[in-house]
Amino acid sequence: MYTDQPIIPAFDPATLANIKQIAYTGQQNGANVNAFMKIGDSNTDTPNFLYPLGAAGYNPTTAGLTADGLQSTWAAYTTPIDAQGDNSFDRTSAAAFPGWIVGEMLTGVQTEVAQTHAAVALITAGTNDWRVESVSTFQTDLEYMVGELSADGVIPILSTIGWDRYSGAQFDPVVASFNQAISDVATEMHVPLLNLWRAIEPLPNNGLMLINEYSAFDDRHLDVSPYYPGGVNPVDLQYGQNMRTLIFLQTLGELRSLVFSPPAVPAAAPWTPLTSTSAVFAAGSDIAAPNQITVYDAATGTTLDQFSPFASSFTGGVRVAVGDLTGDGIPDIVAVPGPGGGPVVQVYSGATGQEIASFLAFEPTLRGGLSVAVGDADGSGQNEIVVGSGVGGGPRVRVFKLTGDGISVVSDFFAFDSSLRNGVSVAAGNFGPGEGVAVGAGYGGAPDVRLFNGATGQLQSEFFAFDSSLRGGVNVAAGALGANGAVQLVAGDGPGGPPQVKIFDPSTETAAVSFYVGDPTTDDSGVRVAVTQATANTPARIVAAPGYGGPQPVQVFDASGNPLFTVGGNDPALQSGAYVAG
Repeated sequence: MYTDQPIIPAFDPATLANIKQIAYTGQQNGANVNAFMKIGDSNTDTPNFLYPLGAAGYNPTTAGLTADGLQSTWAAYTTPIDAQGDNSFDRTSAAAFPGWIVGEMLTGVQTEVAQTHAAVALITAGTNDWRVESVSTFQTDLEYMVGELSADGVIPILSTIGWDRYSGAQFDPVVASFNQAISDVATEMHVPLLNLWRAIEPLPNNGLMLINEYSAFDDRHLDVSPYYPGGVNPVDLQYGQNMRTLIFLQTLGELRSLVFSPPAVPAAAPWTPLTSTSAVFAAGSDIAAPNQITVYDAATGTTLDQFSPFASSFTGGVRVAVGDLTGDGIPDIVAVPGPGGGPVVQVYSGATGQEIASFLAFEPTLRGGLSVAVGDADGSGQNEIVVGSGVGGGPRVRVFKLTGDGISVVSDFFAFDSSLRNGVSVAAGNFGPGEGVAVGAGYGGAPDVRLFNGATGQLQSEFFAFDSSLRGGVNVAAGALGANGAVQLVAGDGPGGPPQVKIFDPSTETAAVSFYVGDPTTDDSGVRVAVTQATANTPARIVAAPGYGGPQPVQVFDASGNPLFTVGGNDPALQSGAYVAG
């Protein structure tokens, strides 16, 4: 419900990935990151909202912009953005006018985009629409506007609206239905939602103006502080437009830090650069734990780096992959969320820790999480990113290539019957001629492993890694464990089965090595597996982690299944299980 949405937008992983993609388009189109545009009606096209912040003589300290970052955010948008020398605050928008509904606002959007080159748009609509339009028409028009802005490289920020006490409380359910439509559009299209309704609801008279500038009864437009129209001091924040000013500035500041000027490394600690000789593996936290990725030295188990790829509020788990994606020989790190996070893929440079790519692998509505792998999936000699859908999605697999021009899709296919909703696990590597992607059935399916041509998505071979009567699925990994560096397939039993690991020769589909990573009589949490990349000094190793609720820490084995060391036993983020990658 819109009533439960936070006042400041929640930049969940899928929303963040989407607006980064929009920002990238904007960058290509020459968007000005220090410009925003206003879209709305008389609550926006008014000297009471934002205009004072752009006026000469505005003093941000006197106005109350003393919280961290508010003054720098304000200052960024005081630069001229059009031919007249107006800034984002005091420009009269071609897409805002009293009495307008969404359809009329649309007539001025392209003009505003062309004249301002804005990177962000604040859309506040609905106060007129609910009196003349159906909620379905309103939602359709709003979706169209969001789509048009996104295609132009302008990040849309939607806003809920306040009550209309002039018309009477009997219309509150109608206003509420329009607010719900606004919230639904933001959720479905993965754009930020500023919950103005929630911010002004507790204010005197719900933040509405009793008497307007014409000395007439109003109760429809937002009121403004008589002390400082552009102020956000405590006394000013008892008024609707002033509260709106504050939360919009806060939203802009958050967006700037996440999208336009993100921190170089998403970790509190300094980044330990990985090198072309680094043999590493990574562990991502499971559900109900703080989202975290830890990078370890594969030779010693020493912790090298640790960071949180997603917002601190997300606890759906982090699935991770490791491999060189930029051609510099240095292993990079790929993070995808578990259930609830949306189909977002984020890529971090192993050399710097900086995010170097972010994209949506599937439709934004997918909420079952993802599985991910890095390896040479198409036989090109370069690594690709292989992404599989999580539980609730069809058994779909997509192969992506990261290039200097962005992300391209290599192949897109269903590994099992498209009606299944168990999700999949994925691995990538040169298993044999035309075999570059391994797919394991998800939880609820048999331990079925299928090998595909990563370039075409064509099925090449299939076998059961464990007893075919089991229904916990199978976890797969790949690495150079065979003679002369031959790629082998590693399978870990799914939940409900014993914590067994098998190493298969893909050419014969027979297990050359089999071992348990826990007590097969008591532990049925399953096992997640990975293989580290071999280097001149460190051979490929097998990394195994328990499934959700499993009792063991992350364990490392040699190619014969002999235990070497464990990590993560005291890490709170790994106590409920871990996802591993090498």
